Amino acid sequence: MKICILGSSLEKALKGEFVGGAEKQCALIAKALATRGHEVFVLESNDSEEKNKYVGKVKIVHTWRAERGLPALRFFTYRMPSLLKRIKEINPDIFYCRATSLYGACLALAVKWSKKKFVWAVASDWDLNSDLTYLRTSICRLYGKLNKGPIFNLSAKILLKFSDIVFCQTLEQLEQVKGKKQNAVIIPNICEQTDMPETHPDDKTNSTCLWVGYFAGTKGEKELLELAKLLPTIKFRAVGHVSKEFKGLDLYKKFLAQSNIMLLGYLQHHELMQEYLRSPLLVHTAPAEGFSNVFLEAWACGCPVISLNVNPNKLLTDQKVGLCVEGDIKQMAKEVKRLLADPKTRSGMGREGRKYVITTHSIEKVTDRIENAFMTVCYD
Repeated sequence: MKICILGSSLEKALKGEFVGGAEKQCALIAKALATRGHEVFVLESNDSEEKNKYVGKVKIVHTWRAERGLPALRFFTYRMPSLLKRIKEINPDIFYCRATSLYGACLALAVKWSKKKFVWAVASDWDLNSDLTYLRTSICRLYGKLNKGPIFNLSAKILLKFSDIVFCQTLEQLEQVKGKKQNAVIIPNICEQTDMPETHPDDKTNSTCLWVGYFAGTKGEKELLELAKLLPTIKFRAVGHVSKEFKGLDLYKKFLAQSNIMLLGYLQHHELMQEYLRSPLLVHTAPAEGFSNVFLEAWACGCPVISLNVNPNKLLTDQKVGLCVEGDIKQMAKEVKRLLADPKTRSGMGREGRKYVITTHSIEKVTDRIENAFMTVCYD
């Protein structure tokens, strides 16, 4: 099967460089499908004019150069024609796009005009949420505020309307999509087996909690700071790239001044996995997610999750792999103290988390489901 995957920064993701969760999942899917003998292309807007570039078995195809074309007109005079040209050149059986973006909406329209099959994968609960006030942080400039408002909402509607099937991460997302479009399925995120330690460490005596996220103002950074203030005797190791805009905020200065928070910055993946392995708890403070890669990585290393808001498929409570406190930061502080003092319960949660990831999120099992969905769309 000839498969074309759209995204931004996917070349970086394929090379293992810093990217977001959606880009990482696209890269994992691309590599897995290429390994099974499919012809996989990645469409990416990029300033490079290099052609026939491969990362492993995946071919990179550049669609347009950002600076070309007349501003305000280049969507019609340059970008859309360039995209249609690349689609015609590749002539794939199916297109795959993850998350909501104007670029993705352009692809959906181009694919519709080309009469090809198109799959849209929901990457976050925000993709289905028309109220994006939280995302429009003070960091955003004018285009950023528009892009997380009317442009975002219009792009999501286009992606939903013109997709032949929608991939959802959770039951909650599936219910939302089913109300608007019947052809939707759950496809779990991939967690690489090679990332997982061979044994689960039952003796995590370290009392330092871990937080992982991209410091950009939308991952519950303010709530993390509040949690640290409520628990002054407990240390927190915060891992993640800090955006230039976030560094300009007073909130960032407060992080630097908070003595029990250690900012580690961006870590390579193998370094991050070591952090999970040595941490007794992962704390998660974001207001919304899809199915966070961070959860899967923590569970794979036997690290339970305490979440402020996010509880995908009710797993934290039903599978006993952690806790969700339903937005109550004071209750979160109490649960952190309780679980740090209860290694037996933490160890049990860690083992259940690891078992769940191996059972549901392995590359082989997820790729089987993606292949079956693609085949159904293309040939049924």
